[in-house]
Order: sequence, then structure tokens, then C-alpha cells
Amino acid sequence: LPSMKLDRRPAAKAAQTSYNPPLPPDDHWGLDSPLPKYEKVYVLKRSNGVVRSSLFIISRIKNK
Repeated sequence: LPSMKLDRRPAAKAAQTSYNPPLPPDDHWGLDSPLPKYEKVYVLKRSNGVVRSSLFIISRIKNK
């Protein structure tokens, strides 16, 4: 039988290497920023397995 060459890496050397990724910046996903305010809000409702949208218009009345 022909001899097979095996890739033999020293286990101790592989165990010593470590990867320390940098920390993500603060508010990486934008969770601290406020959500936008919309005048039109669509509410999805399910009726007999069909999803339908209802439109609710939010009117902002000042000085009332």
C-alpha cells in the first residue's frame, strides 16, 4: 500500500492562537435613535386567510 501523507499540525500551536475581534461601535443597529412618526399607518388584518390592509390616517391637530 502506498503511504498516505497526512497534514499534521501541532495541536499546541493551534490552541495558542486566538482571534479577538474589535468591539462594535455604540448603537451599531440604530436602536437608540427614535422611530420616525408617520401620518399614515397601515394595519394588517387577516380575514379568512387573506391579509388585508386598513389605512388609519392620524391627523395632528395643533392648537386644539
